[in-house]
Amino acid sequence: MLRKIIGEQAEKFPLILGKVIHNGVHCGDSLSLEEVKAIKPEVEELSQIHLNSSQDECRLRNFEAQMRELVECALLVRRPLTF
Repeated sequence: MLRKIIGEQAEKFPLILGKVIHNGVHCGDSLSLEEVKAIKPEVEELSQIHLNSSQDECRLRNFEAQMRELVECALLVRRPLTF
């Protein structure tokens, strides 16, 4: 669901689509510190997407909040994200 919704505006979310929700299989994937810095505006842009389904809206907001927290923590400790 997230990939479909975000994919409708793919040009705004290249790192989220290409590195985070690209195929659902994560085993040692990571974002370098530079990629973390670059993905921050994409995470901010998620707040501009709103959905009609309250259940889908809730899922999107949860994803946004989790990504925001991960990005902020990685930048605070100046470390890459690994998932």
